[in-house]
Amino acid sequence: MKPRDKQINSMLFRILEKQSRHLQNKSRWQQFYRRIVPLIRALNTVVKDRSIRPETRRELIRYFPIATVAFLEGYYQMVYADLVNSSRQRATNAAAIVDAKLSIGDVFSLQDKSITIGEWIAEKLPHNRLEDIVRNMNILIGRDNFFTEIMNNRWVTTIFQSSSNNQKFNVEALLVETFRLRHIFCHELAPKECPQIKLIYDSCFAALCLACATEECLSDSMRARNP
Repeated sequence: MKPRDKQINSMLFRILEKQSRHLQNKSRWQQFYRRIVPLIRALNTVVKDRSIRPETRRELIRYFPIATVAFLEGYYQMVYADLVNSSRQRATNAAAIVDAKLSIGDVFSLQDKSITIGEWIAEKLPHNRLEDIVRNMNILIGRDNFFTEIMNNRWVTTIFQSSSNNQKFNVEALLVETFRLRHIFCHELAPKECPQIKLIYDSCFAALCLACATEECLSDSMRARNP
């Protein structure tokens, strides 16, 4: 088997595995919500349960940035796939981000395994940082600054109750720091690094409001295309 064919088969296998772990007949938002809300409840338990030893609590706290970023990555991968599948123009836009060239054989492989073009492209898109997500969304939906636009969303205003000038800074700073902590706790020992409880709380809510605002932004976009 040629190296390219091995790479494609490996990617198809990863996509199929992810499909098997998703809930059937549930929207991307429902699946994200089913993870982020229990995560916030778990954080409450870890913080308030006085029977947990301090060193154990510190170690458990380190898990939350990892989970928060994992949920965002999984959610946005579904967003990318849905956007690409919804419009040929968006599929064309995605070609500006990744090498998504497919042969006839590749297309047949996707069809045989019930994998959409959107899922294929979403698997190739980078989203290891907040900047990656913003860049992907800007290109896919044809915006100049997707993040700035959704920071004016009512979810951001309601959850953070801050002025318009501070919304972007607050949410962006929280999410950037969450991605940074995820990288540290996944790839380093970092025994001295333990984030403040308030930062962890706020970052979970930042992820929640980012997904909420994204859903509303995409709904508005669909309504504009289909009045």
